[in-house]
Amino acid sequence: MCVDFCVACNLFCRSRVLNTNNRNRRAYYEKITDNSAAACLLSSCTSNNEAEATTAVTTASPEYEVSEQEGSRILQITEIREDAFICCKTSDETVIYTVQCDTSLYGDYCVGDIVDISYAPLYKVSDTEYIAVLQAIKAPETYAAMKPVIYLYPEEKTEVSVELDYNGELTVTYPEYDNGWKVTAEPDGTLFDSDGLEYTYLFWEGESDTTYDFSQGFCVKGEDTAEFLRSSLSALGLTPREYNEFIVFWLPLMKENEYNVISFQGSCYTDNAELTVTPAPDTVLRVFMAYYPSESYVDIPPQELNFTERKGFTLVEWGGSIQN
Repeated sequence: MCVDFCVACNLFCRSRVLNTNNRNRRAYYEKITDNSAAACLLSSCTSNNEAEATTAVTTASPEYEVSEQEGSRILQITEIREDAFICCKTSDETVIYTVQCDTSLYGDYCVGDIVDISYAPLYKVSDTEYIAVLQAIKAPETYAAMKPVIYLYPEEKTEVSVELDYNGELTVTYPEYDNGWKVTAEPDGTLFDSDGLEYTYLFWEGESDTTYDFSQGFCVKGEDTAEFLRSSLSALGLTPREYNEFIVFWLPLMKENEYNVISFQGSCYTDNAELTVTPAPDTVLRVFMAYYPSESYVDIPPQELNFTERKGFTLVEWGGSIQN
């Protein structure tokens, strides 16, 4: 699954996930919960990422409201108990799903995995807590673009419209995307909508089936990720303010991994997330990082990073995707 993130202050659920070639995975963790049942988490995972729920599970109390008789969700596993996966939304860790099942039947799954859950039914405990009775679980067929954010720097105060043609489904936008964004942009990047509300950037996230290019890139130790991102993003042309906002979002997801295999995407990303901006910018800098965690060093041809010089009205975007 691929999630494209442009900008958001919603941190992905943190874990140490290890993945090699999207086929053979191993994962481990140091502490999930004080509940001793969590010890049943397997220390190694294999590639069979699909299973059917075939045994009886403990059902939620009938006192809870049935939100849906059946359905599916793309979620991230944050904890594994004996009788349930604890999951959150990929874009909002405050919404919690308790997915009831015998987890010993699903040893392929690890904390941090993004999964496609089918359930019947789904109970609502509160606005931020749900209980789902598992019917099937598999690896998602889509990937998420996480927190792409768009900065606009005109030479003078300018009314700007931005349209995004995304080859997928938008899951979150801020401000709200209504057939595009229309804002007034100041030279320092400050944005105002028609109601006078102020924004730092335009934010969106979405899900698509885009497969990203890892023919070139970098294999970086988790402990070295902050310095790598700082130097690489600067080399591409992001300012300290921009690359620090990038690092603050991504570092918590990457620093605990043994290695991160990273590739900055070109047309593979931009062709699937086309922007139409009026008036047209003189300079466009779109930085999109795809990466996956790895237990061991991966030998990958190094990627050349080219600096973009800013001239005139400049649009800058950064975002990324975790390859599960």
